[in-house]
Amino acid sequence: MEFLRSDLAEIAVYEPGRPIEQVARELGFSPEFLVLVASNENPYQPFDEVVEVMARAVAGINRYPDNHALDLRISLARHLGVDLDNLWFGAGSGELIRLSALAVGGPGREVVFPWPSFAMYPLCARYAMMTSVKVPLTADHGLDPDALLAAIGPDTVLMYICNPNNPSGSYLPADEVSRLIEEVPERVLVVLDEAYYEYVTASDYRGTVLQALERPNLITLRTFSKIYGLAALRVGYAVGQAETIRQLRRVQSPFTVTSVGQAGAVEALRHQDQIEARISENARERDRMEKGLARMGIRYVPSQANFIYFAVGMEAGQTAERFLARGVVIRAFPGEWSRVSVGSPRENERFLAAAAEVAAQS
Repeated sequence: MEFLRSDLAEIAVYEPGRPIEQVARELGFSPEFLVLVASNENPYQPFDEVVEVMARAVAGINRYPDNHALDLRISLARHLGVDLDNLWFGAGSGELIRLSALAVGGPGREVVFPWPSFAMYPLCARYAMMTSVKVPLTADHGLDPDALLAAIGPDTVLMYICNPNNPSGSYLPADEVSRLIEEVPERVLVVLDEAYYEYVTASDYRGTVLQALERPNLITLRTFSKIYGLAALRVGYAVGQAETIRQLRRVQSPFTVTSVGQAGAVEALRHQDQIEARISENARERDRMEKGLARMGIRYVPSQANFIYFAVGMEAGQTAERFLARGVVIRAFPGEWSRVSVGSPRENERFLAAAAEVAAQS
């Protein structure tokens, strides 16, 4: 098609996990039999109180949402201890990743990020007509701050860092993050993607919200899609200096965060006791899954998120097919590494049972 940008042919369209009903039909299973642990989703529905609030909010969807998300802005500012103008909302943190690239990008400009990492980073770079500079993870699948700093060149204007990293689940401790932020030139915007922040239990990990308030070239991204269980509503946010936020918002269309999503997020913030219970369960189940993989001799990367990166000794596509034949949907990556989400205890038991059979075959 001559009217399309030729450079878009260089990238593949992002492929999310398939709907569970579609997979079930293709395999001849009932949807209830399948275990969907491929997309880092929360296995539990929103809290009952959140569902009730959102149901009431549906009655007003004939009107456009509040473009300033004032109620959510007030609630979240109070929760984080920041000012109202330090917050920027988007349709999931993914929208803010894309808009950050559009705001600073253009031909001849570069973006640096670890690799493998979130699949949207190179896509967003291409949308913004930027060049991606992919920095390999360390031999043990960790983030490499020295290599990231060394990759910054005269044309670099943006750096993405996912911490904990997706898909590896590895993380940078607080002192390494601070050193990295301090050594990045001020002409480079650093986007600290903390989508999995709430799941971290490591004592040497720290979020970067307070640092984002101190540095004009740093924003911290988080989301309501993961621990809060609102993935389908697409509510994400950034924290940064007011002037940085104001300038980045120039590339955002109005009304991207729905009124139902705003109402759900406000209510979800009120239930931190239930959030803590979910964090604890994720940590217990993550530990149980890792110990199970270790007993089977399956390689994995110790995780601080709600997923685990593992390899059973065969090509990842083949691994995923063998799990799928047992009703367990995981995510395959190029090479031999795959990713499984931490699900409910029942889902995790199904995964471990399937892993034992797949490992025996390999």
